[in-house]
Amino acid sequence: KGDDILALSAVDFAPTLKEHYMEFLEELVLRSEEKGIHIKMVLEKTGSYTIPRASVQEVFHESIQLKLGATCDQMIYADTVAYIFPGRELFGITIHNKELANHHSRIFYTLWNKMYNVG
Repeated sequence: KGDDILALSAVDFAPTLKEHYMEFLEELVLRSEEKGIHIKMVLEKTGSYTIPRASVQEVFHESIQLKLGATCDQMIYADTVAYIFPGRELFGITIHNKELANHHSRIFYTLWNKMYNVG
């Protein structure tokens, strides 16, 4: 309880999940909140989105947009990092490694804090 899921989201999965995309996002948030897990998301500004980012940000209240040039999604939680790669064939890799998760968490929070300390 009380942990964060950190997401660097470069990809819009709406073309794959179609009308279920927003349902999926809402369910993810609901189930996470039930378990006391917060989701923080950095949305890739240059990514190709079929659903407006503003709609995604309505679901993910703790989200920001940055121009990073990211080409895959990254999810960081506890000692796990998951990468989801788009393309003709959607695939992902999950790595359970505390050092890697800590490394990616530090990068995420550096971006997150930089965005909130600007202006």
